[in-house]
Amino acid sequence: MPPAWSPKLMVSSEKFNEGTKGGGKTLFYKKCKVDFYPECKQVDGLVKRISLYEDYKRLIVKEIRSYYACRKDKLIVRRRFPYQFKLLEHFDSSAPNSYWKKLIQVDGEYRKLYFYHHRNKDHLIYRQEDIGRKTIERYKDREDRMTYRSVTFDPNVRGGGANTFIL
Repeated sequence: MPPAWSPKLMVSSEKFNEGTKGGGKTLFYKKCKVDFYPECKQVDGLVKRISLYEDYKRLIVKEIRSYYACRKDKLIVRRRFPYQFKLLEHFDSSAPNSYWKKLIQVDGEYRKLYFYHHRNKDHLIYRQEDIGRKTIERYKDREDRMTYRSVTFDPNVRGGGANTFIL
């Protein structure tokens, strides 16, 4: 049999491991750690995670940034601030079913949702929930010209009003 006309195929072990299920790479910098994962191989779609630290020994975490791909909800970036109990999520606008633009959440205090106004029929652009106290919604370009709606919750009020329902 004659020899093959194509050159011998060479794949480095680093490139080969990136294509495997558990393949990935970790790089360390002064106050930072960067983890790379193969695209669309992680269950949650994680592609890259950057951990930023306060100290050079990388013991106190200041921020964790996670980058995603191949997700149905079109989440692109998730930023967590563990010592502030804060979470920020950014979503892609290119998907036809994507309504959320950004989510800001502080555990036990508030949650802010920003929407793409042209994707919702009610033109909702912003919703803030102060947990256990108040909910605020803002609208843009509505036919009925409503721009703002607010609901306040008062745990001290007990029954008696016309709009109060007791089950």
